[in-house]
Amino acid sequence: MNQTDAPQTAQEYMTMFRSLAATIEKAIDYAEQHQTNEWSLKLLNANIDTIACLRGDSGMFYEARPEGLEAFQKEMYATESRLAKRVSAIHPKP
Repeated sequence: MNQTDAPQTAQEYMTMFRSLAATIEKAIDYAEQHQTNEWSLKLLNANIDTIACLRGDSGMFYEARPEGLEAFQKEMYATESRLAKRVSAIHPKP
């Protein structure tokens, strides 16, 4: 897979999913340690919505999803849930 190709296998898809989740985790780490405004929290939530879409929540990415992702649904849901819980615990600062 080169940088412009969509993931072709479940493993490639999960690598992409995990990389995005790790990037969001770093952004949440920053938000937890610094003054975070409401706009930043909305952006974090939008990224978590992307995680939900990649998991299959909306059906938006069904055509792009490779076969075999069923085995990873539990992990993807847990990742989404963990990220959402962390963001919901952050209170925006004026």
